[in-house]
Amino acid sequence: MGVVLLDNFTGTNGDPPNTSLWDVAVDAGCSAQIQSNKLRLSIGSTTSNSAYITTDNNVGSANVDITFSVTIDAVSADAVMEFNFRWQSGTIGYVMEIGHFNGNWGVSSVADYVQFMSGAHGATSGDILNVRIQAIGSALKVKTWLNGAGEPGTWSDEATDTAHAADGKIRFGIYSNAAAAGSTDIEFISVDDTQVGHPAGRRLGGVAFTSAGSSAVRRW
Repeated sequence: MGVVLLDNFTGTNGDPPNTSLWDVAVDAGCSAQIQSNKLRLSIGSTTSNSAYITTDNNVGSANVDITFSVTIDAVSADAVMEFNFRWQSGTIGYVMEIGHFNGNWGVSSVADYVQFMSGAHGATSGDILNVRIQAIGSALKVKTWLNGAGEPGTWSDEATDTAHAADGKIRFGIYSNAAAAGSTDIEFISVDDTQVGHPAGRRLGGVAFTSAGSSAVRRW
């Protein structure tokens, strides 16, 4: 057991996220850049535009405990932040969608985008929302809480789903179906491998990030 992915998104304003860890895909007029030691995903004022960053490898285990924080920008019309885990393609993996404009979140399979977990995050514009996701076998759990409030002792929602059981990638994104600009800021992400018997990642000035069959170490 141990940390397999950790990124605090530090760096110079305007730089891309760590290119040895993340692949960036943005539509015209959109961007994925470091701003004030956070990752800012921005979309332009055209219909159906998006910005995504994706790990260039699987995280090394399907059984993970994930924590990240996102700043809610409720003035972004129709902006939805996406977070994918166990993600391999457009039809394999799970997605958590966090609405900036309606205060709700939901978890779906990317095969159909039919939510089987949901909740209200209670954040307003400018609030930092913390998210924790646990995926162990077919057991999925999610909790959200506002920064400074303290992590709740219970999960916001729990479900059993067997659709996507294999290891996959991590992906952040923002999209809007409206012709309105918007952005989301992500402060950090930490992914723990909960697989019993897996060794902790070897640290050499950073945190090990391994794909299946790989011993590569990412440093930052």
